[in-house]
Amino acid sequence: MPTVLRVKGYRFIIFTNDHIPPHIHVQHAEGAAKVELDPIRIVEYYQLNRRQLNEIVLIIEENREFLLLKWQEFQGD
Repeated sequence: MPTVLRVKGYRFIIFTNDHIPPHIHVQHAEGAAKVELDPIRIVEYYQLNRRQLNEIVLIIEENREFLLLKWQEFQGD
């Protein structure tokens, strides 16, 4: 499970051989989330508050193209 980005204490991970749609797993000391990349949508989260979820979405918006490229790199499409 490669970490593809680290920002503000968040670790953005793509599991190899994962399922579609393209998504990213986000880990933080306080919790975790799973976010679809196209369109950006929080699918599930655990022990993160609304401010943290908004921050995650902003980080993904700023890095969306990079994250989609990494998704394609790891998933082969």
